Amino acid sequence: MSPTSKSKLSLIHISLVLVWLVGTVFAANYFIAKRMTHFDSNNQLANVEVKQLFKRLHDEGFISSENSKTVIHFTADGCHCNKVPESHKVEIDKLVRNKGFEVLNRKLSSQFTDIVPAAPSVIVVDKGQLVYLGPYSAGYSCSKTNSFVDMAINNHLQGFESDVVVSDVTGCFCQV
Repeated sequence: MSPTSKSKLSLIHISLVLVWLVGTVFAANYFIAKRMTHFDSNNQLANVEVKQLFKRLHDEGFISSENSKTVIHFTADGCHCNKVPESHKVEIDKLVRNKGFEVLNRKLSSQFTDIVPAAPSVIVVDKGQLVYLGPYSAGYSCSKTNSFVDMAINNHLQGFESDVVVSDVTGCFCQV
């Protein structure tokens, strides 16, 4: 083989590898973006009233009184995103149970989507105070590294006022 044919062969290989890499990146981006949705696509949580929220939580049997310390995890039937935050939920549950919170796991029904627009999501209340309402985190993996709920809980446990409602995020969520 002549040196010229070797360089042509190398150029072809490099070109093929570059085309393959670009194609793989575009395909991955397409499939990941397709699974990403807005948590509150109808902007329902923009004007959530805390008193209304507590009344609904009480009426639906999620909390027993205003003195409740409760974490409510919401999932949706058939939602492929339910498994994404599982390890994150375990860590949250361990933290809050050590602080006296009750932990509930509920299926999100269409009757409650005016308060919780998508799943997986979580509500944290402590003695009549909303600590957190929204998704666990944002992004495709919804991991602890970009967690909203951990920040809200930790700030609350350190004595800071927290009344956090997160709605304008994109991630792996299912609308009911």
